Amino acid sequence: MPNRIQRRDLTGPQISARVVVIGWLAGREHRMDVRALGMDEVLARVLERSTDVYVESVGISLGLKSDRYIHTEGVHFPRLISKLASLDIGIAPLADLPFNRSRSDIKVREYAAGGVPWLASPIGPYTGLGPDQGGMLVGDADWEDALVRFATDAKRRRKLSRAAQKWAARETIERSVGEWEQILTRAIEVRQSE
Repeated sequence: MPNRIQRRDLTGPQISARVVVIGWLAGREHRMDVRALGMDEVLARVLERSTDVYVESVGISLGLKSDRYIHTEGVHFPRLISKLASLDIGIAPLADLPFNRSRSDIKVREYAAGGVPWLASPIGPYTGLGPDQGGMLVGDADWEDALVRFATDAKRRRKLSRAAQKWAARETIERSVGEWEQILTRAIEVRQSE
């Protein structure tokens, strides 16, 4: 059963017309992804190529040397979705490692709850996701070009933002209660029959 979001967390994006903010909600475990994929170098080159782009990391610091890089140490969980909604693009890069193949897709669900179009690696939890869920999958060697193209394609971002919001609205805890109830009821019946 996949992770779900709460209906109260659904919000619209806070799109800026002047700049594009690429954001990554990245806990400490993503340091291995930074190293394996060179995401700090990729994002530094994106900043060099696109003067109207900002990068924000929430969680780990990427150490980017730019006045257009913002590091936010952390966000209290109740404010997470509203923080993510301030992004124009959410990223979810994962190195192809056993740990990452067993992860949840909650990060792109959280971006979607904020109406944020996302780019993710085609690894583990993100395999099979795409435009219907508000995002696109990006191969290891394609991050820089994909980010630059996506940052300049406001029409595509708006379209994917709408798809993300629709997907998130279908993927709430409230809409899944019946399914969870059936699974738990079946588990109780199996246990009682032993």
